[in-house]
Amino acid sequence: MALLGFFCLITLFGLKESANVALVIFVIHIGTMTILLVMCLYKLMESYDSIIMFKKNWATKPLENIPTDIYYGFALALLGVSGFETSSNYIEEQGPGIFPKTLRNMWYVVSLFNPLFALLSLFIMPMDIIRQHRDDLLAAMGTATSQPPSSIWLNKLISADALLVLSGSVLTSYVGITGLIRRMSYDRCLPMFLSYTNPWRKTNHFIIIGFFLVTSLLHFLVRGNLESLAGVYTMSFLSVMSLFAIGNMILKYKRGTLPRTIYAPWPHVILGFLFVLVGLIGEIILNFQHISYFILYFGITFLIVMLMFSRNRVLKLFMYFGGPKSWKDMLNRQYKRIEDRPMLFFTRTDDPSVLNKAILYVRENEVTNFLKICHVYEHEEDIPASLEANVKFLDRQYPKMCIDLLLVKGRFDPPTVKILSERLDIPTNFMFITCPAGNFSHHLAEMGGIRLITHS
Repeated sequence: MALLGFFCLITLFGLKESANVALVIFVIHIGTMTILLVMCLYKLMESYDSIIMFKKNWATKPLENIPTDIYYGFALALLGVSGFETSSNYIEEQGPGIFPKTLRNMWYVVSLFNPLFALLSLFIMPMDIIRQHRDDLLAAMGTATSQPPSSIWLNKLISADALLVLSGSVLTSYVGITGLIRRMSYDRCLPMFLSYTNPWRKTNHFIIIGFFLVTSLLHFLVRGNLESLAGVYTMSFLSVMSLFAIGNMILKYKRGTLPRTIYAPWPHVILGFLFVLVGLIGEIILNFQHISYFILYFGITFLIVMLMFSRNRVLKLFMYFGGPKSWKDMLNRQYKRIEDRPMLFFTRTDDPSVLNKAILYVRENEVTNFLKICHVYEHEEDIPASLEANVKFLDRQYPKMCIDLLLVKGRFDPPTVKILSERLDIPTNFMFITCPAGNFSHHLAEMGGIRLITHS
């Protein structure tokens, strides 16, 4: 709680993550783990007692049976790879080719240290002691391998390293959740007031304070029980990892022509999804008594998002039941403000089926009734001959929508998109295009966050 409050305060004052600070924390952490690894190997080679300890631990009876213990062990071990999901929070801020390298580096570290420490613990500590220290096993291993034996310097070093890494993780969570909620509010999945920027420190204080209150409330609900907190976190983490695989499969099916630098084959994606799903089921079984907290938080968030998607209907319902005139006028103004917020569709064709799909996308997924169809051309002869006529025809077919045609001379590139966004007062995340083919001359990340819909 104190750590959450401390980082809430300094984040409100504008502190953000620093690559240099992250590098220092990483070097200290890797250095600490390397020292522990060397001390464990020294302990192992020091005497034959370690081999006897391993044989004794290996002969320990399983908690239930061997297949079941392996399954639950696999499910619990998946928590050891948490952190892979955080790199995606900063993908817009990373240079080309950096995101795959961050995943590769994390995979190297996890693949080296996690299995090694799990194996080495069997050589230096009895099984009953290992079970007693399930929450601080590395620190206990540091005590067991310290030289001289009565010394606890390695235990203290590992504990200090854990606090340092935890502090970095808490700061990462504040920065990550701020970016996520801000983006969701821009996309109108969450209330817009959350994205309000404090003019003094240029921070999104509603998001930061709200995150602190939500996490603190969870701490009070579980009465500070670390096992409950770990259970909720693990289910959330594995759910996110499974959604990565699901999202990848949807992109493969719906956006097969989308240019990409790395291609993950179908079998790899399906296999990864199944492994994560198996682990998630195991975690739910192990933490079934804590699933109510997960469902509570997920359910509230899901309800808010669904209300945002249906907020025009909710406003209509409030206006139907009436109230003071000032109340109804305020609701009506809010309703009109939402409906009159335009969307912008960039088209390179006059194909009525493509234009109609864009209109249907707005009708089914947005709460606005205003769509601008924009064509960017370099030469007048490049303007599709039937574009204006088709837009007029579609405008008559959808009388509840206002459909305008906008012709812009220039090149369809990031500067043009930015200029149009500023002049038309339409955020780039309210603009969309059809899925580009492989000959698209710009990387989609350069386009400022415009959406991709339908097939080209």
